[in-house]
Amino acid sequence: MKKLISFGLVFVLLCTFVAAGGSAENAADAPIRITLSDIDSSETVPGRSSQRVAQLVNERSGGRIIIDVFPGGQLGDEAENVENLRSGAVGITRINVANLETRGIDVPEYTLCGLPYLFRSREHAEAFFYSDQGKALADKVSEVTNGEIYVLDGYTIASPRHFFFKTEVRNMAEAAGKKVRSESTPIKIDMMSAFGMSATPMGLNDVYSALQTGMIDGGEHNISNYKNYAFNEQCPYVLMTGHSYNSNVYLISGTVVDQLSEEDLALLNECFREVAEWASDAFEAEDDELMGELEAAGVTFIEPEDIENWQNAAQTLYSKYGAGYEDFIETVLSYDK
Repeated sequence: MKKLISFGLVFVLLCTFVAAGGSAENAADAPIRITLSDIDSSETVPGRSSQRVAQLVNERSGGRIIIDVFPGGQLGDEAENVENLRSGAVGITRINVANLETRGIDVPEYTLCGLPYLFRSREHAEAFFYSDQGKALADKVSEVTNGEIYVLDGYTIASPRHFFFKTEVRNMAEAAGKKVRSESTPIKIDMMSAFGMSATPMGLNDVYSALQTGMIDGGEHNISNYKNYAFNEQCPYVLMTGHSYNSNVYLISGTVVDQLSEEDLALLNECFREVAEWASDAFEAEDDELMGELEAAGVTFIEPEDIENWQNAAQTLYSKYGAGYEDFIETVLSYDK
């Protein structure tokens, strides 16, 4: 698979070179072309964000910088995209900050951003990531990768994640013992246990059939994926726990950074920040629209009767995963105004 991906990337880069001029005579006048690999389809909010930022960069650079977007995982999955950033085969990609450590970028504080209820709202997450402390955290990525990968100044805060079930659930006591799909990360598995549920790790594409067969009783995700994967057909009850916010950031290859002037890099950061803010707004608007459609289709959205119990139960994870990082956690929580 990796050999196939590598061949595809060579072909893509060769085509990009030819499109840019392909000869020594006009190389100096050729635009800077950057490959952006996106695992999401172009119809989603994240996919539309990548297209939008490409257009914005092209316009504001006067065509000097062209971002070629390859959506839908054409150039690889998340792990392959990060690996290709290191070699420069991919110029830019987007990733959930909580997944950086599993992709070989060891910044423990980013991993902790996957803790439930660390961020209480989109505004809370943005306030931290765009603070001086957030920028200092971003600088650690270039440090631990020896300049192979940098963080661009644009965090897309996705919609909050909630639990969905086959039967009506209104509180933690009623959720206890439910078999629930989990992502495979230790934090997510332990989160289910902290909430009294039985974690069943599996890929997102396997969830629908597992619900059909009764292998699991529910799952958790944001409203968009709940609708897109048709989970509402099996689980018409959504408990609005809002336990986590996926915080996605754009990473850029050090190979690309080396080609850019300080002014050009500032331009990229400006455009990615602007589009990230647009995307966060778009996620919120999408949720409102989808919830209306889903309610009309028979879905019941339930506000938890005991949200404090869920937040308190999450503290066991803070003790386990946050040991030694208590000051960091307190700093993040301090931005919840």
